[in-house]
Amino acid sequence: MKFLGFDIFDDIFDLSFSTITDPDKRVDEFVIEIQRMNSFDFKKLSNGLSERVLENKYNLARAWSIDYHHRVDTIMNLLIDDNKL
Repeated sequence: MKFLGFDIFDDIFDLSFSTITDPDKRVDEFVIEIQRMNSFDFKKLSNGLSERVLENKYNLARAWSIDYHHRVDTIMNLLIDDNKL
């Protein structure tokens, strides 16, 4: 997601589990991170995140729009190729 421009909040969440190749160890580390996150004061934390969340919403809308237009273009090209349009 980060390569698409999304903020994955890696300054808040420890995402190092995502690099572990062993599935069991990866799940174990993920569970540890979830347990750590349960201690967060999310109300306090969310005060400074609204701008970053909004930017992610814009990125999602842009990605959806690009995908939507790509699908429409693909369908139109198929119809034109089949002489149905």
